[in-house]
Amino acid sequence: MNKFTGVKLALINTSQVVGILRDNNPEIAFPDMWDVTGGTRENNESPVACAFREAREELNLALKEDAIIWCREYEHQGESSPGGYFMVACVTDEHLSKVKLGNEGQCFKLHDMNDFIKLQNVVPFVRERFMDYINEEKNNTI
Repeated sequence: MNKFTGVKLALINTSQVVGILRDNNPEIAFPDMWDVTGGTRENNESPVACAFREAREELNLALKEDAIIWCREYEHQGESSPGGYFMVACVTDEHLSKVKLGNEGQCFKLHDMNDFIKLQNVVPFVRERFMDYINEEKNNTI
C-alpha cells in the first residue's frame, strides 16, 4: 500500500458541494477558510477508510464505497500542497438531512460547485484539486 499522509473528500449533491468553514484558529493550517472533509491517515487505514472516517467525524456521515465517483493521488509539493488522495463522492438528500457538524469547523454549507471554487477563502490546494475533477468531468461529457 502506498505511503500517503491523508485524504480530502469532496461531497457533492447534483451541482452542489458541501463546504466546511475551518476553525478560525491561527494554530491550524488554513484557518477560517472553506474546505472539504478530510484529514490525516491513522495507523494503516486505506485511503477510502481514512476519507470515510473523516466524513463520520466531521459531518456525521456514513458512506459506502460505491459513493466515490472520482479519485486521484497527488504528490507532496510542500506545505501549501500536501500529498495524498483527493476523492469525490455523491451524497443524497437523505445523507444531507443527517449532516451534523462534528468538533471541527465553524459551520458547513452547500455551495454551488462553480461558486465554491471562486470563493476567495477556499483552501488553495483543495480548489485546484476540485477544479481537476470539474475539468475532467467536463471533458468526459463533451
